Amino acid sequence: MDTTNSGTQHVAKLEKLLFRRMLVGVNNGRCFVGLFQCVDKQGNIILQGTVEYRSARRSSPSAPRSSPSAHKEERCLGLILIPASCRSAAMSTASSKSICPCCPCASE
Repeated sequence: MDTTNSGTQHVAKLEKLLFRRMLVGVNNGRCFVGLFQCVDKQGNIILQGTVEYRSARRSSPSAPRSSPSAHKEERCLGLILIPASCRSAAMSTASSKSICPCCPCASE
């Protein structure tokens, strides 16, 4: 098997993703949306202009104490590194409106 040709194909695929909006889900249910900057040999991903989305449970004044209402929280992070060991899903989004389809906060 020609490993040089295989490596070239992988590099070409990654080059097509450069500077495109990417959505990355992590093991604890959070999602990150940002511009794909690079990936290293270990598979760590760097995103720029990143926004974090997570599902947060808070009690609302009208809800009974036993049933907290869930809502989505977002936080602007900027430049981040997502370790390969934490990543559960990654995809390039077609548009910036496609936010968080891979994690629990999308069901709200």
